[in-house]
Amino acid sequence: MTVHDGDLTITTPGTVIDGLDIRGFVRVKAANVVIRNSIIRGPATPLTAPMSLVQSDAGPGTNLLIEDSEIYAQAPSRFVDGIVGMGFTLRRVDIHTVIDQVKIIGDNVTVDGSYLHGNLFYPADGTNIESHDDNVQVAIGSNIQVVNSTLSGSTNAAVMITQDRGSVVGFTFRGNSADNGACTINVAEKIYGPPPGLSITNSVFGTGQVHARCAILMSDTTKAAATITGNTFTDGSVATASRSY
Repeated sequence: MTVHDGDLTITTPGTVIDGLDIRGFVRVKAANVVIRNSIIRGPATPLTAPMSLVQSDAGPGTNLLIEDSEIYAQAPSRFVDGIVGMGFTLRRVDIHTVIDQVKIIGDNVTVDGSYLHGNLFYPADGTNIESHDDNVQVAIGSNIQVVNSTLSGSTNAAVMITQDRGSVVGFTFRGNSADNGACTINVAEKIYGPPPGLSITNSVFGTGQVHARCAILMSDTTKAAATITGNTFTDGSVATASRSY
């Protein structure tokens, strides 16, 4: 690989990056960018304020593709996440040694065939609150897919749908292997009600949750509106949605 020391900001549409070892942050501000066969490891100095190793911030039509790559913090910190934004696809991407691997704040995101694991966790320290690490966190957005991937190692949730910024519409979780978290999938309605088009299907859940066998946590109203089928635990028993643990 070719080493790129420092941050990388991409402003030219259609840029293709192949085989870089990026020792800084990546900011994508253009459409149809491809990053493949690369490592994004951030700076060598631990962060002291919140930051993501990759930020996709050109809008829901960005169409950023990252494939066959690794994203991790070479300098672990309670302030570092993996990728944040909208309009991106991760294909066969290994993300680890961050707080949240994938943080979604808009439309058109796909995580396919990827490995999200090894979350960082920090207790409250008198200055900072306890970290709340997720493999995938969704604050707002539509047309979001997590498929054929492995998610593990989180303290809070493998998938946390917060709806903190608005409604989450058309979220698909299919064909995944997922474990850990207090409950592995946690769906909050907030003021927006049940997320329309929520689908959790054909996935296998481990039994490493803090709350025993709590694979999916959601309200009865969300459960009634969602498609939840074909999910099992690793021992073959059916994994269903619960409204409490």
